[in-house]
Amino acid sequence: MPYDMNKQIREILSCTNLGKTFSNNQLSLEILREIELSIAERELIAIVGASGSGKSTLLHLLAGLEIPSTGSVIVDGQDLNACSQRDKRVLRNRSFGFVYQFHHLLAEFTAKENVAMPLLIARHSYKEALIKAQGLLKIVGLEGRYNHKPSELSGGERQRAAIARAIINNPRCLFADEPTGNLDERTAMDVQSLLVDLNQKNGMAMIFATHDHMLARRADRMFELRAGMLWPIIS
Repeated sequence: MPYDMNKQIREILSCTNLGKTFSNNQLSLEILREIELSIAERELIAIVGASGSGKSTLLHLLAGLEIPSTGSVIVDGQDLNACSQRDKRVLRNRSFGFVYQFHHLLAEFTAKENVAMPLLIARHSYKEALIKAQGLLKIVGLEGRYNHKPSELSGGERQRAAIARAIINNPRCLFADEPTGNLDERTAMDVQSLLVDLNQKNGMAMIFATHDHMLARRADRMFELRAGMLWPIIS
């Protein structure tokens, strides 16, 4: 079912007057300013914009990976800026998932070990983590590839494994930064469909930055990041 703005929904994350300026000696560069955004459960949000417009920086700020220069990010009523680094790490592990343009799988581990890593970091048992990882690899179409290392997987298979790793903790919100950027057109379409399917079946919110307008058009809401500000695109 498509996202319905009229339903009673819970807000997962919001930001107010969010900005980021990078400074180097006497120079400063304002990347983002006056960003206002809220993300509700089950919502799929796309952010498009030119390379260097700040899409990745925005995702990092929303996920607590970078500290904003202005404004705040609120997760379940809590200001991320007020959280300790340890509390941020725990929040990211339990509530957020991440998918990047490059898969970032660990070369020395098998697919199922890579997918299990967030559970192992959260101190789940090794056996339990591998069982769940294997089940997710099956869901994302990698049955029979459980014991293959990243070098033995295709680009699309590596990205599917990265998606499985991102959702193993049942995150409330998935951040995806150019998730189809390194894939050929056919594989990109398969990954698009997988992400949308996970959004609909698992109910997790998703926010992704992309140059892929086919993927962006499948979102509930689409924004363009331009001149450091976020502009809604009305389809």
